[in-house]
Order: sequence, then structure tokens, then C-alpha cells
Amino acid sequence: MILQTSDSRQPASGTAVKKLRACCRAPWIAALVLFVCCTVLYTRNNSIPFYYHPDEPGKVDQIVRHFRNFHHPLLLLSATEMTMWLGWIERTPQHVVEAGRFVAAVFAAAAVACLFLLAFYRAGWLAAVPVGVIAALHAELFKLAHYMKEDPPLMFGMALTFLAMQIFWQEKSTRTLRFLAVACAVAASGKYLGFIAPLLALPLVWFPDSDTLPANKRARLKMFGGAFGIALAVINYSFFIHPDKLFRSLVRETGGAVGGHRGLTRSVPHTEYVSTFLIDTTWPIWVFGGAYLLILIATWRRRNPVDWITAIFPIAYVLMLSFSPKISERYLLPVTTMACFLAGMGIFELASLILPSKKTWLVAARSLLVAALLALTVKLELPRLTASYRDYEANDRREFYAWIETHLPKNAVIAQDDRVNLPDLTRWQHQGEKPLPQKVIGEEFVGDLGTLDDLKKQGVTHVAVCDGTFGRFFAGLTPQSSRREEFLRRKAFYEQLFKEGQLIWQRPVGAVIYLRPGLNLYRIASPEPAAEK
Repeated sequence: MILQTSDSRQPASGTAVKKLRACCRAPWIAALVLFVCCTVLYTRNNSIPFYYHPDEPGKVDQIVRHFRNFHHPLLLLSATEMTMWLGWIERTPQHVVEAGRFVAAVFAAAAVACLFLLAFYRAGWLAAVPVGVIAALHAELFKLAHYMKEDPPLMFGMALTFLAMQIFWQEKSTRTLRFLAVACAVAASGKYLGFIAPLLALPLVWFPDSDTLPANKRARLKMFGGAFGIALAVINYSFFIHPDKLFRSLVRETGGAVGGHRGLTRSVPHTEYVSTFLIDTTWPIWVFGGAYLLILIATWRRRNPVDWITAIFPIAYVLMLSFSPKISERYLLPVTTMACFLAGMGIFELASLILPSKKTWLVAARSLLVAALLALTVKLELPRLTASYRDYEANDRREFYAWIETHLPKNAVIAQDDRVNLPDLTRWQHQGEKPLPQKVIGEEFVGDLGTLDDLKKQGVTHVAVCDGTFGRFFAGLTPQSSRREEFLRRKAFYEQLFKEGQLIWQRPVGAVIYLRPGLNLYRIASPEPAAEK
């Protein structure tokens, strides 16, 4: 199916196709090995409780109770259902979430393999190896592969779409056209943002130069649309059973993207995602990715549309996100992962520019230069991955539970934010857990239980808060007009707590915020004598 490597800017000839078919297995075997290695890495330490991530219980509930809320397309949930069925896995919340996390890790690993193949069939091994290594070690992809979330499926769908575009450009046929359509359907089934994939592919379908495809543009579009529609329907079959729920979900998601999330908004456009990109990547990614873009512009005459689409995509994606007041680091995953791809391609292009000759000794020198630049990039990327890996081996919440059990009196009363997640048997997520000897009460925002004085009157002696909850009130966000009073009341509670409460236990936010979420414990009332050590 994929037929041409080495600076492929024009469709392959029939002779070249036949020659390259004989040796096309090697990159696919290498991609398979890379996929397996990434799957093993991404599934390490993924058995944390299902309720640590605030979004996972809702997805677990959909699998356990066999319903869909359609907040997202169904690729993740459908794949998880199939995994549960094939593995004869018991439908308990923890078993479901671990199956879903395994599915997310497989999608993330498959995305890396697709980018590896895309680089190989664009420029050969010297491009594929740095792309595969840098993408595989990308800390953000590693972290998001540990949750039952739609971001890895979206990344896989986009990577598969870019690979399918390369395939289609090099071998324009009805088979590769349909494959491109299916890839776009996979991207659209990951998240609603994935519907950008068919928009990127349509120009290639509209303006092909091939004798093997129908000359009529409408016929090509009909062929593409048919394959896209069938694949989309197969993956998202529940959409057709409950179209009303789909419509409500689209309205909800669109409203959140345009108007803000959970009553909070910010002015647009903004630079939050640019700042996040700089935090989530290292300077070699910026330098080598930027070098690739400059080389692409300088050599524009011999570049094909797929080169431009993959290069412009992360820039356009960031611009699109900057017009949404809804902010989350994970939304940037397609950008940072594609930046890894561009950096790997940049390493190859720079080495080829410095040592362009095809003489044997210069080819060897070029390989050494690629290896050196790759080693530099890995040296700076690896600490981020290592920090995340170590955080998955830690668990600040368990340490917090143990400290409370040991150091607070049994008659203490603790009020908590929901994200603190002290065992509270009144909540379904904590059923079956060992309760703390202390009484625990909570709300999503602990301030909703009353003022600090109200809590004292209720007998509350301690307040446990989480940075992921109170941090939003001090991050420059603006409440929507209908939620302004509520926002100010909650913010005032935390301000008073920080000023008047006595901080007796604290752990800062770590690289993995759901295991190290930034927990603080304040004493607001005097406990029994000798209650604390």
C-alpha cells in the first residue's frame, strides 16, 4: 500500500512501486516493535483508583450501566466495550477503568507507530528513527495514556490521517482513497475536534493527479464520503439509536468551547496555549521543529501538499484553541506530539543540509550527526518522562490518608473539596473502602458547606483542599455573569482559609496532578488536648 520513500514529492512510478513492495515490510516490523515497546511503557503503573481523575467515573458508569451520554464520540468507549468482552473482564468500576486506560495506552502507542511510518515513507530511516524516539518519549503523551480519556484516541486518529494522506499522495487509488476516508472517520470518532481531519483531507481528494481514480470530482467525493460515513457509523452506532442525545451533547460541547467551562471564561484570543506549549516541550523541539519549517519554506517548490498540511496543522490548531476560553493542558496533545514529529524531521533535514552528499563516508557522517542531535533532544526530554514515571509510582493521597489516621484525633471532623478524595462512604466512588476513623464531609467546593465560621459551628476542626479546585479562583479566570456571585463567594472562602487557617500538612502539585494534585490540610478549630503529634 505504501510505496515510496526518500524525499517523495511526486507519485511513484510503476517500476518503483514493484521494487519497493519487496522491501516495505521492514518499516512495518519496526513500527510494530515500537508500538509494543510504547504499549508496555504507557501501561506501567496505571492501576490508580478510578475516581482520582474527575472525568473517569462518568465514563466508567457508562460502561457499567450500558448507556452513552454522547459528550464525546464513541471510539474510546466502543473500544473499551470490546476489550471488556474479549477479555471476559468483570464490570466493576476499577476493572473498567483499567481496561479503558489500557485502550488509551494502545491508541497512544499506535499514534507513535503511525508517525514513525509517516516519517519513513516521507524520507527514510534517518527521519523515522528520530521521529519515533522523540514521540515515544513525549511526557505529555505518556501521561495522557494513563487515563480513560479521549485525547489518545484523537491523537491516534490524527496520526493515522496524516499517514493515510502520505499513502494516498504516493499511490492514488480507490483503495488508498477509502483508507484515507476511514482514517478521517477514526479521528472524528476520537473527539469532536477530530472532524478537522476530513477537512484537511478534502483538498487531496478534490485535486488528485492520477489515472487510477475517477476524473469526476463528485465521484471521488462520493467515494470518500461513503467510506467515511460507513466507518463513522460503525464506530458510533449508538448515535443512530439516540440522535436526540447526540444533538444535546453537541450543543453542550459547543457551548463549553465558545462560552467557557463550569461558569468560568476568559477573553479571547489568548496566549495560554502558547505558554503551555513552551512548558510542555524543550528547546530542541522548538529549534529543530522551527528549522524544519524554515527548510520547508526555502524548498517549497519540491514539497507536496502533505508536507505542508502536517507542518501547518499544529500552528493552526493552536490558533483555533486560542479562540476558546476553555483551557486544559490535555487539549494541546495533538500540537505537542506533532511538534515532536516536526522536530524529528528537522533533525533529518538539518543533517541532510549540512552533509548533502551521497558518498558512503558522508552518508555515515550524516547518520552520526542525526544520532548526535537525537541524543541531545532525548537528554533534555527524558527528565520530563522520568519525573512523570516516578510520580505514577508515588501517591500523595495515600500518604495523606495515612498521616491523618495517625496524627489527627478520632473525633476530628474534616471538611474537604471533592478532589481531595478522602474516603467518604456517602459517595458511591468510595463504597467498599476502609473509612478513616475521623468524620469526613465534603462538597465539590468545600466553601459550599458554609463560611469558615459556619464550619466551626458545625464542629469541623480541619479543612482539606486541593490545588486543582481552589487554583481556578487565582488563575486569572473571569466568571460568567450568571455565576459571578457564586465565584466571588467561593474565592472569598479560600482566601479566608489561607489567611486564618493553620497549615499543618502540605504537598505541592507534581508532574502527575491526579496522583500529586497539591493537597493542603488546615486546622480551623482547636482539637482535643494532645490530639496531634
